[in-house]
Amino acid sequence: MIQPTAAARPAREAWAAPVPIGYRVGPWQVTEPIATGSWGSVYAARRTAPGPGDDDPAEVALKFLPVGGLAPRQQANLRQVAAREVARLARAGHPRLVRALATCTVEDPGRPELDGAVVLVLERADRSLADVLAAASPGRPVPEAGRLLAELCEALAAVHGDGWVHGDVKPGNVLLMADGSVRLADFGLSGELEGTHAYLPALGSQDHLPPEWWTERVSPAGVPARPSRDIWAFGVLAHQLLSGGLHPFPGASAGARTAAAQAYALGRAELRLGDTVPEPWRPIIRDCLAPGHAERSRHTAAGLLDRIGAADAGDLAGRPRRRLRLRTLATAGVLAIALGLGATQLPEAGDPPGSPRPAAPSFSGGELRADAEVPGQYRQMIVNAAHGCARPEVTPALIAAMLAAESGFDPAKRSPATDEYGIALWTPKVFEHWKVDADGGGASVFSAADSIAALGRFLCTVIDRNQHIPGDRALVLAAVYRVGGDNVRAVNGIPPSARDYIGRVRRHLAEFAEPPRGG
Repeated sequence: MIQPTAAARPAREAWAAPVPIGYRVGPWQVTEPIATGSWGSVYAARRTAPGPGDDDPAEVALKFLPVGGLAPRQQANLRQVAAREVARLARAGHPRLVRALATCTVEDPGRPELDGAVVLVLERADRSLADVLAAASPGRPVPEAGRLLAELCEALAAVHGDGWVHGDVKPGNVLLMADGSVRLADFGLSGELEGTHAYLPALGSQDHLPPEWWTERVSPAGVPARPSRDIWAFGVLAHQLLSGGLHPFPGASAGARTAAAQAYALGRAELRLGDTVPEPWRPIIRDCLAPGHAERSRHTAAGLLDRIGAADAGDLAGRPRRRLRLRTLATAGVLAIALGLGATQLPEAGDPPGSPRPAAPSFSGGELRADAEVPGQYRQMIVNAAHGCARPEVTPALIAAMLAAESGFDPAKRSPATDEYGIALWTPKVFEHWKVDADGGGASVFSAADSIAALGRFLCTVIDRNQHIPGDRALVLAAVYRVGGDNVRAVNGIPPSARDYIGRVRRHLAEFAEPPRGG
């Protein structure tokens, strides 16, 4: 059984239901944690005595929905969520929907945090799409993405065909069984259609909610929702699977991505799919992410299935030619720097303004050379941070060159005089804005994983605001990081205060980047 690593899990005190290993619920004994959310936590369990059903499996998943410490109204809401899930799963007979085996209530006054908790006994999965995306290579479709999406679409077609809205389609709720097949799970937010709408709790995963959710009025029955809510979520998830985990809307946080989706829905921004999403899938995702319900509702889950089958017939393993060409240009720029041919020549301190300089490539960088002198323990972190951005300017070689120039890859580097720390020499105040908890231990400037991931996020986010600055785009981004975008824009180039630093970055780029193909 594949589970998230310990580093990827939240601290146990952060779990909605912290259940100790070995804890018994009826005939089942908890063996290990699986996942947690705001309302409940899921644990693997093993049957140690005969269960309530003759065909009960030996291993199951226990979903704990605790009520301890909640106000009476919150307890009532949580019990309604549990009852809704039990009712929906009891009717589920489709092979793409997870099965509920039983439900019970914990009676344990000695553990007030668990006493009264509702427990759902579910089929045990091998992993979820959240685990798949966590291990994905950004910029590349995950293995068998087409099949996974087709099977998820089958599940949605079954749910919608029964007159229900799932309401919370997201990677963590799409399970993969031991044979690799897909099961849609977690029907706690689902609702049965009453005419054109279902009424769901005012909850959901922010990254997978459609734009209209934020403007719907909440009635005593809940938030009105239609099947098109699930279609939007499917479109987001399809983009993630086909791009190695990238969200279709830009932003360093769920809130920022939601704002970007809102701007798109209001006609203030365009939908820009990742360059690496295979061409046959692009119109499907665009239809699923239509900005309004009326337009999106024309594309039902059942209607998408045939289109998905045709798209899946294409080759999902290769990258689009456009992306390959951009990467080749990037590495060609680095080779030019190494040979002194046509690369950006930064003005020296004594150069008069307007001195002629050779033409610069659009950007420099590329993948890391196999023999690049980059510490092995940081190589994959650097690659992940770069590939997490769909923009070709942000490359592994650029991030590695910046880290080498900042700290020489020293995660314990300190500069109290300038208030900068860690492998990327972050100022704590600035890091707080861009922080990423990449190792699950709480975001920290002294965590190499966190600092490197935050650096990739920073570079990806500041590209557009500084794209008009002339010169090598990668080096401009490095200067923005070192001295601030205002200083770079004030001189429309590399400020004198950044020249020594940029010179070091440029030299490291030449050392670290792959030569162009055939070079």
